[in-house]
Amino acid sequence: MTPATFERKVGVVWLVSAVSVALYALGGLLVPELPGLQQLIALIERAEALSVFATIAFVAGFLEGIYVLGNFFPGSTIVVLVAVLAGVGGVPVFLVTILSVFLGWSLAGGVNVLGARRVAYTEGTSHPLPERVWLTWLPSFRASQEVARTVAGASVLDVLVTSTVIKFWTSCAMLGVTALLPFVIDITKLSNEEGFASLLVGAVLMAWIGVLHLRAARQVQETHEKSAA
Repeated sequence: MTPATFERKVGVVWLVSAVSVALYALGGLLVPELPGLQQLIALIERAEALSVFATIAFVAGFLEGIYVLGNFFPGSTIVVLVAVLAGVGGVPVFLVTILSVFLGWSLAGGVNVLGARRVAYTEGTSHPLPERVWLTWLPSFRASQEVARTVAGASVLDVLVTSTVIKFWTSCAMLGVTALLPFVIDITKLSNEEGFASLLVGAVLMAWIGVLHLRAARQVQETHEKSAA
């Protein structure tokens, strides 16, 4: 795989994510019956026992961390909601919930990497891709990055270890953020429209990253053609 082809492939990975997010967000804004943030809140608020919070948190971390599928959630909506509501149950419930999110998210990373390796990886490909942690710490963004790095030729072990470390520190940061969030904003009062609007913002960011890679592909191709002339 040439460098230009590689950049195009990575760009497509991000653009697929962006399109899926935008379609769902626009659908939610145009079709009021489409499940959104309020339905998620109602579902999570029914949870009472520690095991229920842990299960929901694990599943939420897993689903939001899966490539493309995770794009259908506003940022980390379910994860944040579960963590905030779990805080009402006390410190043990809160800590177990955060741990469950981390474990589910880490498992999703394994699915992303192994799936990308089997479906999209081309033997002999080796184009190191920077992590860009500041752009890829959200679950859906991290999923796209995991797939992109795997397609780029990074080893499965390297992608998994690096990504798991990032997820660990992100989860630690989430401890503080979700503990303070109720004092800043009542997240349970947010509307479906606000949730879908946040998805559109995420779609724009994903598309921007994808376009950057496509521009890089064109520049690499032009440089190659000039050197060959």
